[in-house]
Amino acid sequence: MATRLTLVGQGEKAQRVHDLVKAPANTPESRRRQASWDASRPATVYTTPEMLPDGTPCSAATVILRTKGCHWWWSSGCTFCGYFNDTRDDVTEADLQAQWDWSAAKLNGFADVQMVKVYTSGSLLEDREIPVGFQERVLRECAERGLHLIVESRTEQLTQEKLAWATTINPDFTVAIGLEAYDDEVLRFHVNKGFSVRSYDRAVANLKEAGLRVKAYLMFKPPFMS
Repeated sequence: MATRLTLVGQGEKAQRVHDLVKAPANTPESRRRQASWDASRPATVYTTPEMLPDGTPCSAATVILRTKGCHWWWSSGCTFCGYFNDTRDDVTEADLQAQWDWSAAKLNGFADVQMVKVYTSGSLLEDREIPVGFQERVLRECAERGLHLIVESRTEQLTQEKLAWATTINPDFTVAIGLEAYDDEVLRFHVNKGFSVRSYDRAVANLKEAGLRVKAYLMFKPPFMS
């Protein structure tokens, strides 16, 4: 007799919520779509109005690179995450370099913007996801061009050692962390975030010690909360 697909705690056989959330990424259609994307082109590039850290209005470029995705997603994954939609399993460092070149060419060498947001469907500073040589290029070129850089990261990458390395290349950038909720129960059981409030606090302390700016993404209503 076939087992009915159910949510945790319901029906004949319980299943982990994040397994259900990840299921769309593994369908044949999803796999075909991912394989059809050009690995040498970013997922998207666009500009928006923004404000620099001192409050000055500016124009910002957003570059969403097509990468292998988030290492946490590979082993588990946040319950709400759809970033896998922009990933490919076989992206190389050469592909990332080509994506960056293409993005710069599309935006006139970033000559008309004052800020660049570089998103990777993961963490730019995570060596398992993004080759160190490419991390260094993004950090260095934004610093040399006088562009305020914003990257995203999980907490575990934001060690004193990693930030000391990054700030020797670019001493003034912002790191955005998807905190979602400042509550360990929500992080563990609703979001499946894979880190704790304590880990977040430690990362923020390391960023401040390194002289870098921090911003946090928060959810108004995390999943599975009434």
